[in-house]
Amino acid sequence: MSGSVRHTGNAIEQVRLPTDEPCITAQTFVNVAANAFYRLSLYGLAKPTAKQDISGGDNVQYIVRRSLALNAGRWGLTASISLNYSVQISEKAHGAGLFLPVCWPPPKSRAAARATHAPRSR
Repeated sequence: MSGSVRHTGNAIEQVRLPTDEPCITAQTFVNVAANAFYRLSLYGLAKPTAKQDISGGDNVQYIVRRSLALNAGRWGLTASISLNYSVQISEKAHGAGLFLPVCWPPPKSRAAARATHAPRSR
C-alpha cells in the first residue's frame, strides 16, 4: 500500500480559450490554478502454485483544481484496477491481464467545456 499528497499553488499549464471563430480555439500558457492531488494505491501478489502468479491492484486519485484566472473549479475522482494472471508452461511464461480505468464525474461535452473556460466579461 502506498499513498501520496501533492499541492501546487502555481500551476502554469497549457490552456485553450474560445475565440469568435467557430471551431477555433486560442492556445496559450497561463498560471491557471492551485492543484491538490490525493492518491492511494494497493497492490497484491499470490502464488497458488509454483508456476502460477495472480496479482492485482488499484490506484485511486482525487483531484481538486481551483482557478481564479479562469474563474473555474474542478474536482474529480479517477480509479484504475489491474488484474494479472500468469502461468509458466515449460520454460516459457504466458499470461493475461485486465486494466479498467474509471473516471468520475464523466467528461463534459465540448460546448460545456468551452463555457467553463470562457473568460469573464467585465
